[in-house]
Amino acid sequence: MSVFNLCSGDPVMKLLKKTFQATPIRIPEERFKPLGAIAAKGDTHKFFGRIENLLTVTTPFDKEPDISQMADVSGTKTKEVDFDLGFELLSGFLRGMGMEGASLKASFSGVQKVSFSFQDVKRHHLDIGELGNFFAGKQFNKENPAARLFMEQEATCLIVDSTIVSNNFTINAEKLSDNSVQIDVPAIQQIIGDLNAGITVKSSGSTSISFTGPTPLAFAFSAIRCEVDEDGFISFGLTRELRPVDAEDGTEAPPGVYVYPESSMIELEVVNVDKDVAAPQD
Repeated sequence: MSVFNLCSGDPVMKLLKKTFQATPIRIPEERFKPLGAIAAKGDTHKFFGRIENLLTVTTPFDKEPDISQMADVSGTKTKEVDFDLGFELLSGFLRGMGMEGASLKASFSGVQKVSFSFQDVKRHHLDIGELGNFFAGKQFNKENPAARLFMEQEATCLIVDSTIVSNNFTINAEKLSDNSVQIDVPAIQQIIGDLNAGITVKSSGSTSISFTGPTPLAFAFSAIRCEVDEDGFISFGLTRELRPVDAEDGTEAPPGVYVYPESSMIELEVVNVDKDVAAPQD
């Protein structure tokens, strides 16, 4: 299962969906960047890296993503969630930074509900018109076993046009079993320091703790839905299901943008060609 349902009406989720048509990623990743290819089939989402490597003509897209600050997202708290779900999300964030979070769980003893916030959030995005020009006449390489997934397994082709990144997130204890409960910040600092994971831990009090990693990681993305014919030719953003981004005011996504339900969080599985892609049959 790679689609997780979070709280509806969450201010961060709503901002990501309504303004940027973006969906959060359960495990943030440095490798998730614009021009990545995703094969979506049911609740499974397989990430292939840059799509040019799957085409018959592998000339790279020569435009670098524009980068913009996201002041509205930076510092905004999510809705509070039960600790078990919150710790699962925390573990995903830490895994993206290169460490397992299980050893930290005891340091949150007595915490019942938590929220999250991100700092120094940036959006890396490509111009959709330039992407459309680039994909005109482009074709998947049938000889590439990874590319055949898009043509032979009825997977929807999604091309990432933007990612939202940060290297700094905070977990906040919103409900405690009693007033004496605190996050054991020194213990967390000791554990992470012993691991030498390159993660900095800071706290401004006993009920919140911030983690800063060495590299910005994508924690949300938006994507363009494409059609792929039996010969592998790509129709960029020509078809889509028209879905409201905001149920209250009827805001709709731009043409071609693939929008997940508001409370969804996606787990992207990085493709292992030897494991996930069958060899051609003679």
